[in-house]
Amino acid sequence: QVLSRQTLKKSLEKKASAYGETISWPGVAARYADLAIEVRRSRELGRVVNEKFIGDSLASAAKRQGSWR
Repeated sequence: QVLSRQTLKKSLEKKASAYGETISWPGVAARYADLAIEVRRSRELGRVVNEKFIGDSLASAAKRQGSWR
């Protein structure tokens, strides 16, 4: 299933809020889109997707770009 930009945005905001954070848009949207595409490819190939790794990648990428507020 292809994620629309809006669906992806909502999904990532939900993920970030689970980590007690808020995403500042559009600062890091492209980085998250790349991550989401990787996750989707992994699932299609039947690979295990490590949720903690995704959360950590999301947080570290955002912090590097100063997007957490």
